[in-house]
Amino acid sequence: MFNHLAVKDCMKHKVITLNPEQTIIEIVTVMLDEGIGGAPVLNPKGEMIGFIGLKDCLDAIISDEYYDQHTSIVSSHMMTSIKTVSENTSLIDLALEFSHCTYHRFPVLSSKGKLVGIVSRKDVLAAMKKIFDDEHGHGKTSGHRG
Repeated sequence: MFNHLAVKDCMKHKVITLNPEQTIIEIVTVMLDEGIGGAPVLNPKGEMIGFIGLKDCLDAIISDEYYDQHTSIVSSHMMTSIKTVSENTSLIDLALEFSHCTYHRFPVLSSKGKLVGIVSRKDVLAAMKKIFDDEHGHGKTSGHRG
């Protein structure tokens, strides 16, 4: 049912990116304003050199507070070993990848290694739900809160 879709069919094409020299407070503002939990970090050439998430920012702020410094920058706290996926990865393979790791999102790379999007667990579930609804004639249903 899900094999005919690829990452490129459910990813977000508009990617908020960060600069390694930005301060942690600057990027926290960006992430909160944009409603994102993490973002790729690009060098001046536009190459992805890292990824930083809200947990990384929280750790940096706690460390800054402990040492009474408030000057941490992204490059000091970003992850440099980055798990990425290809835009051509199948939706089911991506779902399996998410089910076996703790990451909430992956940067998406083209066949030439260029950042072309970002995909989250939420994006995958939304695509799967749409396929299920389309194939089974289900419409929108309201969730039960109780």
